[in-house]
Amino acid sequence: MRSSRRRSSWAPSRGIRPSWIQYPGEYHCLDNRDSLADGVGNFWSYVDVRDVATLVERALVADFSGHEAFLAAASDSYLDRPVSDAVREFFGECPADCNLGARESALSTARARDLLDWEPAHSWREAADDPVPTPALVER
Repeated sequence: MRSSRRRSSWAPSRGIRPSWIQYPGEYHCLDNRDSLADGVGNFWSYVDVRDVATLVERALVADFSGHEAFLAAASDSYLDRPVSDAVREFFGECPADCNLGARESALSTARARDLLDWEPAHSWREAADDPVPTPALVER
């Protein structure tokens, strides 16, 4: 027989919601800059795989109960113009209270910053051409 009582405690869980994950030296998001329709689903955001890894690491060792979800996104967009301009062009208008900076991402990572002391460290401006060795399964 199932109990109708609510559980008083739950196992903690962490949710990572990454934007379009890019690999150093292979930033395919830059190939789509001319098509606003191709990036509108995540408001032209991206994240470097190394930043995803550090966010996952921070989330795993964090001490909190319950469920917490974190967005993983770079602090800037991959567009060569402000996201607010792209929103106006694609949707016809931008919310009146939109206060994005010139190159700022539309996705906020404030929760990860506040709870995990995490901030993205990589931008397409440097990482798009970063030479990163390919990982190997065995040492040579």
